[in-house]
Amino acid sequence: MLLHEYVDGRDADLSPGSPDVPLVLDTLVVLNEALTPCPGGFPEVAVNIAGLQAKAASLLTGELPDRAMYETALATFSLDALKGNTLLHYDLHSGNFRIDDGRSYVIDWAFAVRGAAWVDAVMLAPRLIEAGHTPERTEALLARVPAWRSAPADAVTGLAALWTLFRLYKARFGPEEGRDFRARAAEAGRAWVRYRSA
Repeated sequence: MLLHEYVDGRDADLSPGSPDVPLVLDTLVVLNEALTPCPGGFPEVAVNIAGLQAKAASLLTGELPDRAMYETALATFSLDALKGNTLLHYDLHSGNFRIDDGRSYVIDWAFAVRGAAWVDAVMLAPRLIEAGHTPERTEALLARVPAWRSAPADAVTGLAALWTLFRLYKARFGPEEGRDFRARAAEAGRAWVRYRSA
């Protein structure tokens, strides 16, 4: 039998000006600190990245707007840069943050892996852009997360490209009921990769 604390609350509002945004970013800092070193025997982040790479490779062999941008972003990407000893959530978005009584909780750890602490900040960034932040503002917000400040630029851009291509693949070929929201996520990711590639 497993017993868990019941968390009520609501999804986080990641839009510009929302008081939830600093709360979410502070929660990310706490997670990085509390979950380093990684407790337990979780797989390396490369296990999850393999799926992104497969979908990206599939798209890059066909017709794809901004192909050159993505190829450039991925040219120097190395999985070695993602290695680390932090337990990562790997799927941070507004629905996986629960805001209750001025506190932020992180739920749904189905994709948990071990890796560099900055990876979760990269996974959150397109969600902030999707919520209305500019890419420039998003990176300024993430600067309050110490792990983000140590992230290798090439690795961030490459991972952002993989994240975006995966959403684009799902928007084209995934279940129809999820295509619209995945297309919106892909558009946010594309805007971020373009900003970082300028």
